[in-house]
Amino acid sequence: MTEAPAFPGHPALGRGAVVAPGSPIPAAFAHVDVVRVDDSVLAEPETTAAELHSRWARRRPVVVELAAAAADLAAPQVCTAAPHSLTPAFTFTREWLDFTVWANNWDLRGSDPVWWRARKAERLGAAIAGPADVVLADGTVAWSDGGPRGPLDVDAAVVHRESIECGRLVPTGAGVRGGGGSGLAGDDLAAVLHAAGPARVVAPAGSGKTRVLTERLRHLLGDRGVEQQV
Repeated sequence: MTEAPAFPGHPALGRGAVVAPGSPIPAAFAHVDVVRVDDSVLAEPETTAAELHSRWARRRPVVVELAAAAADLAAPQVCTAAPHSLTPAFTFTREWLDFTVWANNWDLRGSDPVWWRARKAERLGAAIAGPADVVLADGTVAWSDGGPRGPLDVDAAVVHRESIECGRLVPTGAGVRGGGGSGLAGDDLAAVLHAAGPARVVAPAGSGKTRVLTERLRHLLGDRGVEQQV
């Protein structure tokens, strides 16, 4: 008999939850902070989006009390300013908030917990079943991850959100080529193998920055299975 999907998931995944206003907090999330998202936050979302993004990036669970209408949160933003007047820091902050609310959080607004990453994986041919989130067509047990892309120490395969959005149910790390970064110095290799998030490489001309970048790309595409966007 197939087991039920795991809730709330492996601790290393850092999943949180979205609850309706006034709803009780499940025991699995009793120890985490609650962040309220209401109409006043939608009007000025930057601070809350930055807070939720920080937690998402560090895989720190949070409970979001969604007191605003989900449709208002998800509504596309429009900017009518001239493109040349915008700075590189320009962000659609409400869309950013929408991402951080849902990226790695369970939907607990109904009677049963819903993990939307698993639902999307199901549409691609996976079965929603335990002991993780889904079972792939070849029988592989996998987590459908909504956190930042990077290595995870978990007890099953991991199919990342980006892979699912691209219509692929390929576990992270599939197709390892091996040998990437051979011959690099320690600090260069550290940049190539950087786990998650941005990394700044500062070095003088002729020091090998281009090789570090190409090895990084080879590592991401070949070792981690990151999708190529064309």
